[in-house]
This record gives sequence, C-alpha cells and structure tokens, in this order.
Amino acid sequence: GGGAARLPNPALLPVPQLQQLQQLQQLQPAACNNVPPRTSITGANTQEDWAGLMPGVLRQLSSSSQPASSQREALLKLQKMAMIAPQDDTVWTTHFEHVLEAVLRALQHADDKLREQAAACAK
Repeated sequence: GGGAARLPNPALLPVPQLQQLQQLQQLQPAACNNVPPRTSITGANTQEDWAGLMPGVLRQLSSSSQPASSQREALLKLQKMAMIAPQDDTVWTTHFEHVLEAVLRALQHADDKLREQAAACAK
C-alpha cells in the first residue's frame, strides 16, 4: 500500500484541516514554490519523472558516505514529493517499502537534525 504517502481520510479531519487538505490537493506542483511552470519542487514535471527521481533520492538518503546535510536534503525532497505526487502514483507503489526503510534508518541516525527531519518526513 501507500501508507505514509497517503493523504488522511477527509471524513476524519476537523474542518480547518479538511479545508487545508482540499487546498493542498488543488495545488499544481509549481504553485507550491513559486517557480516557472515547467519545474516542480522536486525538479520533476510528471509522474514518470517522480518514479525516475526516486532511486537517486533513495541513494542520497541511504548512502553512509553522504554527509548528513545531503541526507536531510533527500528527506526534504521525499516530503515535498509526498505533498505533490498523487497517493496512487506509481512512485509510491514501486518504492514505498524502500522509502519507509530509508526513513526508519534516518530516524536512528547519530545526527540530531537528520533525525528531526526524518521524524517530520514520517508524518
């Protein structure tokens, strides 16, 4: 399943959160960060791009040779992708278990800021 990548059930949300969720669902990728229309937050423009981008993000996050700042950047990309990519997108069906494992490993990292970013990403 899509687990962490899925949006909450709107019926279970208080009204202000439901309105925020509806607004978030209406946003186009480029609208999230005020960049030209052909560039989204992650640098991906289509579902295919998200699926193609994920292996690199996972390598960046999972590699012990990467500095913690680079791993935090990868977590931020995952967070932004989770906000943009539809919950039924192939990127989640293909990579969900790998994303979950990488985020769980980051939660155990020695770097405090990386752990905080991983906790935020897990939400």
